[in-house]
Amino acid sequence: MTRMPPLLREMEGIVCGVLYDLGGPNPRELYRSDERSAWGRIAGDWQRFQNHVAYMMLPKEPAKQHYILADLFHANYVTHIVSFNWDNLIERAYRDRYGTDITKVTGDDQDSDHALWKMHGDIENPSQRWVLPYEDGTVYPAIARRATKLKVRAFVVGYREQEPSIRELLIQPIEQGAGITRIRPDIDDNPPEFLCDNAATALKKFQTGLEAARRTATVS
Repeated sequence: MTRMPPLLREMEGIVCGVLYDLGGPNPRELYRSDERSAWGRIAGDWQRFQNHVAYMMLPKEPAKQHYILADLFHANYVTHIVSFNWDNLIERAYRDRYGTDITKVTGDDQDSDHALWKMHGDIENPSQRWVLPYEDGTVYPAIARRATKLKVRAFVVGYREQEPSIRELLIQPIEQGAGITRIRPDIDDNPPEFLCDNAATALKKFQTGLEAARRTATVS
């Protein structure tokens, strides 16, 4: 049996709390029996939901993988981070490490050569509508253009690739071009030996390999 990650357990509580505020019987039963309908009701009062999430999630601390990713970005090993999470854990890890804000793209009219792209919404801006579960994802035009021209391999960490527009405009062009390596720490509780068992371990191996390659290139 797969355990529910802590964030999903907390999200169920937040969703049920908002559903209760909106009225209607048995919000937890609705969420567990017809999750799509529950999120549809949440979409009708998304501002209330997003304020709840911002209040509950902002105190959370970055984990090891967020600091590793911040270091990889700062060292320019990773030029673009495309995030489908609402949280600001990467931003906080970068701020902790380097005392400044990471460059961030949060809208259709923005572009950058080196940035964190927040595709589904930003907990630091709960007044801007997020992409909710069961809604199609958003792909900013600038990152879609970059996906067709990417020259280096991309890594997908933990993302389930469910939204049709994300698959069409981002995943497929990269896969057909530079290629993708997938890290899926959420497959089950005991993944096969050949799979990375968690995001932190995978990113650490990635970081070590890149640093070793850079040292070798410098010596040569």
